[in-house]
Amino acid sequence: METAVDLTKYTSLSGAKLVRYILAKLPNPLELHSYQEEGICQVLDGEDVLATMATGAGKTGLLSLLMIVIHELSKNSTLTIGELLFPQSPCMIIVCPTKALEHDMSIRMTDFGLQTIVINRDTLADAWSQKRDLWNEARQAPDALLLSPEELATDECRQLFNDKTFAARTTVLAVDEIHLLYYWGQSFEQIGIAHAWFSHWIPLIGITATLWSGKVLAAIEHTLGLNPGHYHLLWCSNMHYDIQLIFHSLQSGLGSMSFPELLWLLDSERNTVVFCKMISLGFCVAYFLWNAAIERQLPNIDRHICLYNSFNWQSYNLATLGFLNDNSSASITIATDVLSVGWDSQFTQDAVILGETENVDEYVQKIGRVGRNPRAVSDPRAFLYHTKGATQKAKQMVKKTASGEETGMSTSGTKAEEVKSDTGSRLERSMALLLLATCKVATLDSLYDNPQNDPPCLCQQCQANPLSTHPS
Repeated sequence: METAVDLTKYTSLSGAKLVRYILAKLPNPLELHSYQEEGICQVLDGEDVLATMATGAGKTGLLSLLMIVIHELSKNSTLTIGELLFPQSPCMIIVCPTKALEHDMSIRMTDFGLQTIVINRDTLADAWSQKRDLWNEARQAPDALLLSPEELATDECRQLFNDKTFAARTTVLAVDEIHLLYYWGQSFEQIGIAHAWFSHWIPLIGITATLWSGKVLAAIEHTLGLNPGHYHLLWCSNMHYDIQLIFHSLQSGLGSMSFPELLWLLDSERNTVVFCKMISLGFCVAYFLWNAAIERQLPNIDRHICLYNSFNWQSYNLATLGFLNDNSSASITIATDVLSVGWDSQFTQDAVILGETENVDEYVQKIGRVGRNPRAVSDPRAFLYHTKGATQKAKQMVKKTASGEETGMSTSGTKAEEVKSDTGSRLERSMALLLLATCKVATLDSLYDNPQNDPPCLCQQCQANPLSTHPS
């Protein structure tokens, strides 16, 4: 943020003060984290932004508060500063990689008082059964339109973006979990093209908890059409230093029907999510735990042990999400990767990952599901049960890339620099380094170029309840 007084920029002291004033004067006053304020003011000045921050640090809050400020500026043009004017009934387009993330973000934005429309294959089918046209409703109705990436390639989306009424309302294009642009490049390549469809300039903001410097960042810039040095990079630490990281060797095979090392979950009085790479593995784990629970005559097994995966009916998955978000009692949710990004449940205490992940992005995203609300969860834990051969595979990987090559994701993303793990998936160099590391926290900080210490947040909430800091 600039320190000098500049009446033409929101990033000046006077501009930031105006943003805080707008939010403080609402019927239900809202307060910004310092890093949210930085990102919001940059977008209000018309700058593109890429932001990385820890899971649960307020990425959805940033987008919601940005939209609330834009609404207030559109209703009272005398408050605006600089050259960027905001239309009546402004709308933000948000591209989300998963349905769970779309649903969860929609709920939380609605809690902020914003009207949302979610468009994906399921919501379109549901609307069609009710004789509703979501694409037509999106032209005038929502404050935020949440889209699946695949919808950007449809004729209906192109027609909506070319619609003069909708285009005039559109003020921001947001992309959540931008790290997936690197892994799912072809699925997201339409985003940069869609950004260029609009006849007027629309700021773009991309957010994630796992952003790498080097060639990964370059690939994301290319996909989004961003030029290095011509956008604002908001780089915060992505680590939750309060999460206890626990690694165990899995004694059971992933093709087994028995997992005795997980029986402790039935005795646990904690809210737990178990991540299984495959739906079939999730069913096997659920079957084992259900049978063990029946033998122990545990009550309410159907509520105590739940499944979340793409094989379920959407209504069942949504009910499971609602249960997770509102349930503070002990439960076990067995999920696949569809629940590993963006989903936010304030009561989740433990994450259990069955089988090593391909890379540390996947690992950090999954463990980031726990301890989202420090006031509700004071001792979050993350367990990784890696396969017996994972350590040896990791040693092979590190040895393979030890001859003068640079470390981190700058090499781990290369297809030649991976080995096959016992999970049946790839094991990339970043995960190999983490598996072998004596200090997991230090390794993660190094891989992600995390700042030694982020500037302290000056909001009242963080002043009263400071976030966990880097261990000394």
